[in-house]
Amino acid sequence: MSKKLFTLTALMALLLGTGCVSHYIVVLNNGSSTTSRGKPRIKTQYETRVDAAGKEQKVQVSQYYEFKDVGGMVQRVPLSRIAQIYPKSDQGDAKLFYLPKSYDMPKSKKPWYSID
Repeated sequence: MSKKLFTLTALMALLLGTGCVSHYIVVLNNGSSTTSRGKPRIKTQYETRVDAAGKEQKVQVSQYYEFKDVGGMVQRVPLSRIAQIYPKSDQGDAKLFYLPKSYDMPKSKKPWYSID
């Protein structure tokens, strides 16, 4: 009895675990888009360089998004080529997750005690 219960529990966990992957739409600057399995993550590439004094230093070379596409292939796209990323369930409104080019700070109100 316990062996059947264990098998059933393991099967249920496997089935429930496979449905938790969310898909994201990655839109590039040239207008093309790709679908990713799971949320794209920012990765940084470093290079070790030796300065004039002989010390080794880690220098950041580039940053890129790394994700698996729907076909299972690992894709690496530089940050400069990404226009926006949003969940597929957002239906293109880009309200849930968006990478803007520039962020405009909200204008602050004058304080009530200001004489200007």
